[in-house]
Formats: sequence, structure tokens, C-alpha cells
Amino acid sequence: MPNGEKKDEISKFLIKSLIACAVIIVALLLFNIGFNIGEDLGYKKGFDIGYEVGKRSWMFYFYYISPEGGKPDRKYGIRELADTLSDGKWLVDYKREVFDCSEMSAFLERYLELQGWHTYIAVGKSPTGTGRHAWLLVETSPNRYTPVEATVPEVIYPDDPYYDNYFDYAHIFESIEDAVKHSPTEFDWWNA
Repeated sequence: MPNGEKKDEISKFLIKSLIACAVIIVALLLFNIGFNIGEDLGYKKGFDIGYEVGKRSWMFYFYYISPEGGKPDRKYGIRELADTLSDGKWLVDYKREVFDCSEMSAFLERYLELQGWHTYIAVGKSPTGTGRHAWLLVETSPNRYTPVEATVPEVIYPDDPYYDNYFDYAHIFESIEDAVKHSPTEFDWWNA
């Protein structure tokens, strides 16, 4: 190998090595800064974290990124949503105050978002009149939402006698971060 080609090869190797080191250093700094912000602001260490109004948590930065990377294309259609929901069933039983309607809604919200469905978590008086409840509102056409009962899970169709009640909620959350800010222990399915 001529001397000039060897220098070029070594230069390319050094540049790639420096870039790799820089990426690792930046990643470590970002993790450390995010974690330290949590500590400095009074958050508890680890995943059992509290919140202060207006502060972001490092825990949720990658919450909506699928293992394949990125977000999928947006999906629409009530039948398509029903098909998506029919593919799954709960492997963990409903348990009040542990894995109930709020944790199930939070878990299912993430699952649907990762499948391409724009989903909100709604909380309020139970649409059937049986106390407090959490459920989902899923965008099935642009700016049109369909209720989903997360505990079952299934689509609530317009012919359901309680259909309109699903749009009468006390709070609505676009992300898990918003829901956990509102109630840190109510939507924490990862602790169930």
C-alpha cells in the first residue's frame, strides 16, 4: 500500500473513532444532565419519580419510540381500530389501585400510539355512572375521536347507550407525561 493511501486510511479511522467517542460522550452527558436535573429539582431517583409543574422528565423522552425506531404512519378508521384492539388481550388481570382502568388506559394509549393511532387518555365520571373512570379517545378520522374502553379493550360505537358520556370528561391527557404530572401513581403501569 503506498504511503499516501495508508495516511488516508489512518485519517479516516481516526476521524471515525473521534466521532464515535464524541457521540458516546454526548450521550453520557445528556443522560447525566437529565438525571441530575431530576435529582436537583427534588425528583426521586429511578422510575418512581415525582413532578414539578412545567418540568420535563428524562424518563419519557423515548416513551413513544418503537423498538424499530421512530413513529409509524398515522392510522385512521373505526374498523381498523377495532381490528388493532382485537389482536390483543390483557395478560395481567384488573386489580383495583394496582392495574385498573387508569394503568390499563395508559398502557393501551402507548400501544396504540406505537401502532400509529393518535390517542388521548380521558378521566372523569364513569360514562356508565359507576364512579370515577379512565378511558381512551382515539382519532379515527381527522379531528374525529372514538372512545375505547381500555379495561376490555374495545371500541365504543355510537349505538352504545353511554356513547355520548365518553366525551364528558374532567381531564384529558395527550401524553403519559401529562397524565403522570396530574397523578404520579395513577397511570404508572410499569409499577403494576
